Amino acid sequence: MATSAQNYIDSLPQQRRERVLALQKMILQVAPDATIDMHYKMPTYHVGDRWVAMASQKFYISLYTCKRENIQHFRDACPEVRTGQGCINFKDKDELAESAIKAVIFASLNARAKEHH
Repeated sequence: MATSAQNYIDSLPQQRRERVLALQKMILQVAPDATIDMHYKMPTYHVGDRWVAMASQKFYISLYTCKRENIQHFRDACPEVRTGQGCINFKDKDELAESAIKAVIFASLNARAKEHH
């Protein structure tokens, strides 16, 4: 992992760090060959020209994707969790629904995902 991404994660308060590490684990399970850098000052995971990124905000953790359609399944499965154009905003109390999050990661990082849907 890029040193600066690790430093970013290590600098978070414990609860946030645990949740970010849980998200990172899901990303790397779906895309074990992803490269990691600090695009826009947040850990960003790349597979080719596709990416996901996450950031610890004041009131939530954001998982950013490259397209709105990547999060549609999640929006349908978890309507109680706030979403934006192409991102999901997890408040500290929100459950990290692993299967729905992994579907978002797969849609975001797998270039063939669109061909199968």
